[in-house]
Amino acid sequence: IILVRKQGLYSLLGDITVKEVKVKKRWPHGLKIEVERRTAQAVLKDTSGNLFFVDDEGVVFGKVQESDLPVINYPAKNLSVGEKVQSREVNFVLYLLSAVSNVSVQVESIQAAGNVHLQITDGPMVILPLDKMAVKRMVSMVAEFKRQEKEVSKIDLRFQNPVVEYREQ
Repeated sequence: IILVRKQGLYSLLGDITVKEVKVKKRWPHGLKIEVERRTAQAVLKDTSGNLFFVDDEGVVFGKVQESDLPVINYPAKNLSVGEKVQSREVNFVLYLLSAVSNVSVQVESIQAAGNVHLQITDGPMVILPLDKMAVKRMVSMVAEFKRQEKEVSKIDLRFQNPVVEYREQ
């Protein structure tokens, strides 16, 4: 009889970059072990200026010098690898980045302080509240403006009726 505990595999691996381990028993003589690694969704910058990779679950899993990923300023001093982000704004930004990556929208910059200001590469500045429904509205609006080839400079979703500013032709 083989007894395998996933927690034991995590500790054996001892690697914070491991997100999940799946173990399947193959009778009569074998185990299939699948390891899923964490993927960097963004880079967190703490108040000391240190940069860290963070995944879509808000787990800090590696220190970095520079990256092409979006940088999120995190209001904490001395983050450490293995820490889970405890900020509503940062967790929302991670959700937002995941949502826009699914529809091929490139993020140039992003700031979150009460509301989120998202600059889309070669696209509009989008202002939205920390609300997942606003993200869905933003994704559909950006897709529709692209489809119609409309030049939009700003979309503000903080209000019941979105405010849209068009670029001058």
